[in-house]
Amino acid sequence: MSLPRQAEQFRNGLRAMVSNGEVTAADAGLKMSSYLHDKYPPVCEDLVIAWCTRLFRNLSGRGHGALPEGVQTELWPVEVWSEPISKAAAYARSMREMTARFASRDDERDAELAALRTAANGDESRIFSEAWQLAFPEAEAI
Repeated sequence: MSLPRQAEQFRNGLRAMVSNGEVTAADAGLKMSSYLHDKYPPVCEDLVIAWCTRLFRNLSGRGHGALPEGVQTELWPVEVWSEPISKAAAYARSMREMTARFASRDDERDAELAALRTAANGDESRIFSEAWQLAFPEAEAI
C-alpha cells in the first residue's frame, strides 16, 4: 500500500530520526500511527485491515477468495478477491473516474500557476496573493 506524499515525507523524517538515534523505533511507530490516525483515517483503517488480513492469509489458502502468496495486491482491495470480475471492473472504473478528476484539478492548477507566473513576469519570489490579484483582477479577493 502506498501512502500519501505528505505521509511518506513524515515517515522519511521519522526514519532519519531513528537512524540518527534521536527516537526509538517504537517511538517512531507510535508517532507514525498517531499521524496517520489524525491526518488520514482511511489510510490508517486500510493498514489495519491489510495487517489483519495477513494474519489469516495462511489459514484461508484452502478457501474461496484466498490471496495467492506473493500476489501484488496494491491495485485491488482485498474484498475484490472473493467477488466476480464485474465487481473488480466496477472498482477499476471508479478509480479511473477519481484519477480523471484529480488530473483535471491538476490541469486547472497548472493553468492558474502559468497565469500567476506570467502576471509576475516570471518572478517566482513574488507573493502568491499579489500575483493572483495581478493575474485575476476581476476575481474577488480570497
